[in-house]
Amino acid sequence: TVAHAVAGLSYGEADLMRRAMSGKTRSHERMTDLEGRFFDGCKSKGVTDEIAREIWRQIVSFSGYSFCKAHSASYAVLSFQEAWLKVYHPAEFLCSVLNNQGGFYRHQEYLNEARLLRITVKLPDVNLSSFQHTVECDRTIRLGFLSFKSLSSASVERLLASRAESPFTSIEDFAIRSGVTMEDGALLITLGACDSLGLRRVEALVRFRAAMLGSSHSQKMNGQPGLGFTDDLSHFSLSHLSDYDPLYQFRLERNTFGYSVTNHPCDFLRRYTDGTITSSEVS
Repeated sequence: TVAHAVAGLSYGEADLMRRAMSGKTRSHERMTDLEGRFFDGCKSKGVTDEIAREIWRQIVSFSGYSFCKAHSASYAVLSFQEAWLKVYHPAEFLCSVLNNQGGFYRHQEYLNEARLLRITVKLPDVNLSSFQHTVECDRTIRLGFLSFKSLSSASVERLLASRAESPFTSIEDFAIRSGVTMEDGALLITLGACDSLGLRRVEALVRFRAAMLGSSHSQKMNGQPGLGFTDDLSHFSLSHLSDYDPLYQFRLERNTFGYSVTNHPCDFLRRYTDGTITSSEVS
């Protein structure tokens, strides 16, 4: 409209200018070609050279980032709403962002932001997690079962249905009642989802597999007593088994979730950073 009213360009020529200065069709060469026609048009309509150059400067400046007004206005409103939510309800805001399963940044960035906001992010738990992530209290996010990339939906559905009847009280109870497969149960245990049942993960994994084998054998024998793994193994001490070290757990979380919950990568470099000055200490 400006090019037509001020420089007398036809609407077709003005549209060529619009396309040359915006979006994927932006072209500096075409803008240069149109510059001469713009100044000639301004001169023919009595516009002084000084004013014409200022108008052209503003047009070129706008071409650096021209954007649909309706689109930019709606984004601005959304940005203000999200900023308000992040300030006054940070845990709920970040939990919703994680549940969205998208966004500009990777999930690890959102977890890092939670740490900066002093929000605790906890691993999934067979007795506490839902399918989606949830806010347990004012500043605590409990990850849901959707964190697991390879956990079958059938196992999750059976687990949630069984837990609705009563919480799991032991690893043997979980093995028998949850309805998860051997593979899915092992995945849940190794990633800490059964930590609340009171056993170290390596010990819980052994007892879980034994209970699953005993239960499976009993079913095949049409109700006859099984191999007895569940009852007998529970009395054995497995304290000699070495538990997973923090670096191994970190790798498990990165491979399974796509991000780390328990540790930050820099946690494993602290022994090499004695005497290092952090950015927060620089004045």
